[in-house]
Amino acid sequence: AALKQNTTITTIDVSNNSFGPDGCKAVLEALRGHPIIQSCIMNNNLMRSEGATAVRDLLAESKTLRRLDLQNNKL
Repeated sequence: AALKQNTTITTIDVSNNSFGPDGCKAVLEALRGHPIIQSCIMNNNLMRSEGATAVRDLLAESKTLRRLDLQNNKL
């Protein structure tokens, strides 16, 4: 909820948390519709293909996201 209310953050880095597909989905859901997030870095979080679905959904509707780094997520 705090992220959605913040209007100054343009980059979010939640790398190296290993929170798996459900955690990745939660982060991406928080980014959905955010008015100014331009960069999201989610390396090493064990996203797998289940989390990739949430990535696809975010990319389909985001108008501001310009950089998405998903290295080492076992996609």
